[in-house]
Amino acid sequence: MNTQKAQDIIRTGIISDSEYQEASQLLSGIIKYAPLSTCKEVIIMIKRIIKDKSCPPTSKLRALKLFHECMMADNTSFLMYAQKKIMSRLTALAKHKKQESDDNRGDDIFGIASLSSEENRLASRNFLITLLKNIQTWAENYGRGPDGRPSSYLNYYNQLLKENVIFPMQLLTQSKQYASRSPPEKLVMKYPGTIQRDYDTYRPPSKQNSITFKNSIESAVKTFYDLVTAGEKKEVLDERAACLKGYRSDIENQIQNCSTDSVEWVEMLFQLGDKVQNALEMYENFKKGKKTENINDKNLGTPNKSLNESILDLDIFSDIPPQKASPVVIKTQGSPTKPMQGPIGNGAFNDPLSLTPVKTQSPAAVNLFNPHLSPNLNSPSIFQTSIKSPSDRIEISILREENDKLKSLLFQKQSEENERISQQNKLLNEVNFLKQALELAKQDISMKDELINKLTSANTQLNKSLFDAAQQIEKLTKLTNGFQDKTSRPNVLKENHLNENSFDHLKPPQTTKILPCESAVSFERKISSEAINYDLYRTSNSMARGVLFDDENIQVGLQIASDDTNIIGMMYIGNKNSCPITEITTEVSDYEKDGLVLSISPTHSHDTIQQGAQANRMIKASLINFTGKIPLLSLKIMQGVEKKYSLWLPITAARFVHGLQQDSKEIWRLWEELASKEEKRNIPLLGIKSMHELSLHISFANSVKVYTYKEIENLSQAQLLGAGNSKPPVFILTTIDPNTLRVDVAVRSENSRIRESFLDLITAQLCGPEIH
Repeated sequence: MNTQKAQDIIRTGIISDSEYQEASQLLSGIIKYAPLSTCKEVIIMIKRIIKDKSCPPTSKLRALKLFHECMMADNTSFLMYAQKKIMSRLTALAKHKKQESDDNRGDDIFGIASLSSEENRLASRNFLITLLKNIQTWAENYGRGPDGRPSSYLNYYNQLLKENVIFPMQLLTQSKQYASRSPPEKLVMKYPGTIQRDYDTYRPPSKQNSITFKNSIESAVKTFYDLVTAGEKKEVLDERAACLKGYRSDIENQIQNCSTDSVEWVEMLFQLGDKVQNALEMYENFKKGKKTENINDKNLGTPNKSLNESILDLDIFSDIPPQKASPVVIKTQGSPTKPMQGPIGNGAFNDPLSLTPVKTQSPAAVNLFNPHLSPNLNSPSIFQTSIKSPSDRIEISILREENDKLKSLLFQKQSEENERISQQNKLLNEVNFLKQALELAKQDISMKDELINKLTSANTQLNKSLFDAAQQIEKLTKLTNGFQDKTSRPNVLKENHLNENSFDHLKPPQTTKILPCESAVSFERKISSEAINYDLYRTSNSMARGVLFDDENIQVGLQIASDDTNIIGMMYIGNKNSCPITEITTEVSDYEKDGLVLSISPTHSHDTIQQGAQANRMIKASLINFTGKIPLLSLKIMQGVEKKYSLWLPITAARFVHGLQQDSKEIWRLWEELASKEEKRNIPLLGIKSMHELSLHISFANSVKVYTYKEIENLSQAQLLGAGNSKPPVFILTTIDPNTLRVDVAVRSENSRIRESFLDLITAQLCGPEIH
């Protein structure tokens, strides 16, 4: 639900009591899952109503009650913004005539407006009483953050106590033990559900806070799947989807702000980002009428808690209801039995509207983001015992004996329970060991399957080579026997390249559809002898994650997240050999002078990597200016002997571009306008057998949006047009010649450096990179 609807509910809810009753329920439901933008608008609007001199006190009172309903909805964003934006104003109002103890001291809190009528006078009086009650309720429920420090709600409440402000009697059940404490450090919201100190530089969250963050996102994703499965209304699902998008933005911000030594935290952020993205993609498919995946098919994860910690969290008394406090009965000679008067514990209150001062205590320190975990507030009871006869002594002796027996029995039960927990821990440890063994077995099976696939591929290649050899022998035989008729020779090119998955469905280029290429430069691919992963580089360059290198010893993978100016990459180096890796050294090429800045961390480590395990490296990249350079990674490992690898990294200038989202006719108009700003090249295709594969290669993992003849009628079936928002935009037109399997590439942009850079990158992607 949007912000405008929440504001309309507030405007309606302050008109009358009947409208307020309906508005309070609607507004509380909205705020419970609202994003920060909606919370800000609601808080600012309520503050304006309370400050507005033209607004009657009755409306101000209803606005205050609506604000309290929003506070009790437990929305972290609302709580954090409210303590900064409105609490100082409400605290100032709460100090009205603080030196008086009269119940009616709030009658003129709004000046002339309060005294204009009897209704407004009573509303002003109730406003002050309600405000004091709410301030103490907020302090009780949101008194402390996860770091144990007091929140602003507790500080403002203590400030009122220090200035001797009189609170309603029924809420004063605590002492002023916090009144003398100094204010806490500034609290800022780093991510949902967590408060951290505002240090000068960012630090990764603590283990407990990171678990809280992880569990909150996983819980939101699971709830979203449940609502979709249950067929909830579209308005509710859209609201939940907006919340998930907010989480996705928070995760992306966390990735961009983290340092290069917080590898585990970044790895968890990548996993959470994948889960949120999967949920949003599932919902988009659901809205389009496609079949949604089952919730059990999604990897939602579980809280990061060890088995022993799970056992320790078991509460064997969870089925026992809490006991209510009872009044202490005092019986005196000659007088009837009466209960002792006065507040006991947290539930005995006097006159609800009385402002008569009593001895108070400050609210308990409650977790700001788990307000239901309130402390146990029990007042001590005093008993006096008098022994007047031997029978009393005998009775006490019997009671003591029974008490000793009960203690012994309790100790025995506790020992049995501890033994049972110990046995359960052992069983859980065994289960954990079996799970680990199962995972290792799965990895072994996966490696064997991969080996089988490689052998199958090698066998297929061998059969193809044998077939080619047989064709060559047949040709030589015919030449020897004097058969020189070329028409009788088999069409090797057609058999090798134009199968059912190739470009054989395309028609030869038509002059009416394909742009002329008289000025195109013939360009043959050049492969640098330094790198050894060209094929895997091309594959991983067309997606957000992929394998950079794979042999019998190691496997190197890469996962990338990017924005307009920065890229964060997580590289994985896995050991496939039984010989452990004892040392890893990594370096990346320096292209800062060309406009591409890269760094990798750590560059050197001596950790032992056993078979099946992996080491992680974080890569950061930023773009200063466009360049066609391809970064080169130098990898050196010690695995019994020293081994060196040179690998291309799919972190190029194209990764910093986003697909240009425009109407197809507008895209074609922009392309034609740039006819004079064009660079062309004619190149061969390497291993690309269909238009679908070609579109994946020129999209650079969706950095460039690709259009076909189905979207732009000016294109032929042999053409693809890519559009990227590179500021200024860049356009790429590819035209396939199915007879020669060559492609004409035309790049247009206002910026000549962008044109040259993209032309080099496209050339490297389709037929091989130039020597760098």
